[in-house]
Amino acid sequence: SKKLASGADAIVLDVKTGSGAIMQTLEDSIGLAKAMVEIGKLANVPVDALVTGMNQPLGTHVGNALEVKDAIDVLAGRTRGDLLEVSLLLGEHMLVLAKRTKDREEARRLLTEALESGRGLEVFRRIICAQGGEGRVVDDTGILPKAPVIRRVHVGRHGYIAGMDTTALGLAAQAMGAGRVLKTDVIDPSVGYVIPVRIGDEVGPDDLFFTVHAHSEESADVAEAAIRRAVRIEDHPVAREKLWFAAIDDQGVTVP
Repeated sequence: SKKLASGADAIVLDVKTGSGAIMQTLEDSIGLAKAMVEIGKLANVPVDALVTGMNQPLGTHVGNALEVKDAIDVLAGRTRGDLLEVSLLLGEHMLVLAKRTKDREEARRLLTEALESGRGLEVFRRIICAQGGEGRVVDDTGILPKAPVIRRVHVGRHGYIAGMDTTALGLAAQAMGAGRVLKTDVIDPSVGYVIPVRIGDEVGPDDLFFTVHAHSEESADVAEAAIRRAVRIEDHPVAREKLWFAAIDDQGVTVP
């Protein structure tokens, strides 16, 4: 309703599914996506929806300043992975729905060119400046808020990353001060964690598991224990998670 009220000519939605999503089953997530597309049709606004996975964090950085850094690294071409790929998938649908390109292949080419040329990063700089922010952060992410305690945590055993409770991971960040429990809570933009491992990765005892950015050693202790509980490691190989499960438009459902 907010997007329709804003006057958008076309809308592309990222509908999540999995342990960290509102709709945790694929069937329910597709049902929600279909409802959103139908609402758009009734409002005479074209709507596409992608159902993408939320069984693990989309990016590697969790927390306010850390997620800004992650986004800048993607736009600057320093980071690849699921965050970049989902952004490109959504961008493809946006360009086609806006009639900027005739198909997704052309859209992918234009998006890739914008990243490689630096135009995407420059647009982000202009967005920051237009809102009164410090635009030079796109050149120097070191000026972002930094937590006083930064702790590298190693895996401690051999195995395979088998699963993540992404709701529990979100609550761990919230407890650190990255989110609010009450409306009156003050958010600490510096805290959070970086978790580079993905479901299906083979890991060893000395491999980096995650890095905690906390306001105190006590907070880091609590976060470390919570993140360890939220990530399951098994002794046997585990399949990689799918990135997206369905695309829904007014023509129906398409699966990869």
